[in-house]
Amino acid sequence: MESSGAASGNDPQPPGPDHTSAPPPPSADLGTISGIESLLKKYILAMPVVKSGSITVAFTPPMPPDFTPDATHNKVSVYLYDLREDLERRNAGAFCSNDWPTRMTVRQEVPRYLELSYMVTAWMGDPSSAHDVLGEIFHTLTATGPDSPYRVLGQAGVLLDVGRPPVQDQILTDLWTTFKNPLTPFLNLSVSMPTPLHAPVKTPMTQAVSTAMERPWTTPGPPPPLVRPDSEE
Repeated sequence: MESSGAASGNDPQPPGPDHTSAPPPPSADLGTISGIESLLKKYILAMPVVKSGSITVAFTPPMPPDFTPDATHNKVSVYLYDLREDLERRNAGAFCSNDWPTRMTVRQEVPRYLELSYMVTAWMGDPSSAHDVLGEIFHTLTATGPDSPYRVLGQAGVLLDVGRPPVQDQILTDLWTTFKNPLTPFLNLSVSMPTPLHAPVKTPMTQAVSTAMERPWTTPGPPPPLVRPDSEE
């Protein structure tokens, strides 16, 4: 960036982040589930309410009912309880292009998307602290500043949906029964991510397409006259 002394009063100033606890965009492979989870973990660990205490973040099931958190064993659980294709973002068909030097037609399928559903719970020494942590997680993940997860993930085609109740509540009811846990406040987090593209398929061009490649697009002089098939001399 070039500098030319004092900035003019009419120069637009770049907006600052709307949530100061968000870390700068980390280098992560956002094309994988583990890469997205690593990014989410960084944002949660950077929150002031988490940095002020000894809180760990793990992608494990919620705690068992006999767990007794204390000052050194507080935990945030981000549990992946459902994984399915995001049908709302699904497009049929493929992109086709011609590779003229090799006379091959390249067919590339459109991307498919996975929807990941997480149950976020906080296990602290008292319920009020757990509620504060869940509220701070919601505030952090819904920020829209330049360094927010909304912006960083959005650049990779990843969508976040925070705090919306799951479509199938029965899944969570069955989970709590399986975990043998009393009902605990949780935050529902959905992530829609593109899956890696399959290798493109290359096939030889048809004769018509190959011939059209060598045909000049323009011809000098006026176009030839149209002749009706039934015209008589």
